[in-house]
Amino acid sequence: MTAKDARVIVYAQPTGIDPYSGGSLTTYYACLRPDGRPVAIGQSATSGGEYPGNVEMQDLRIAGSFVTDESAAGFASAAGCSKYEPAPKCNNIVKYWVEIADVATRRTVKVFVSGPVSSLALSPAGAAAWVAPTPASGSSSSSNSTLYAVIVHSGGHGSLSGRPATLGSGQTISSVSFAG
Repeated sequence: MTAKDARVIVYAQPTGIDPYSGGSLTTYYACLRPDGRPVAIGQSATSGGEYPGNVEMQDLRIAGSFVTDESAAGFASAAGCSKYEPAPKCNNIVKYWVEIADVATRRTVKVFVSGPVSSLALSPAGAAAWVAPTPASGSSSSSNSTLYAVIVHSGGHGSLSGRPATLGSGQTISSVSFAG
């Protein structure tokens, strides 16, 4: 997965073997054009045979000097667990997060989320928003979604910080974008 715009380029570089699956491990970097220093923004791994790659980065977005993506880890561990244990014990092994990077300052933050996101957006000011499925309530069989957002700011020690806020939930939320 590579991407670029007028200010930022994202590129992939092989970085070894995934210790969990035995497959190839790729690290993704972002840098300012034309000659900025790179910052690692995520990893993906391939299957090495019996188990799937343990990490995955997807849904990459670039806006201004910011980059965001959805990442997850634990796929190989979950596959190994489900091979030997009943399913409920293995349900919470995979961890998901939205990662936001300010490429200009090389600072990043991971915002952990409860599961995969269905839509992700980023503003040039460093605000990210995403839609995530929420479990259906007791008597309802239809699924709901929740809209979350976070504005990042300098957090010290070379990092960013930000606290996600719930902006709304319901059956009609399916995507998110920033205007302007």
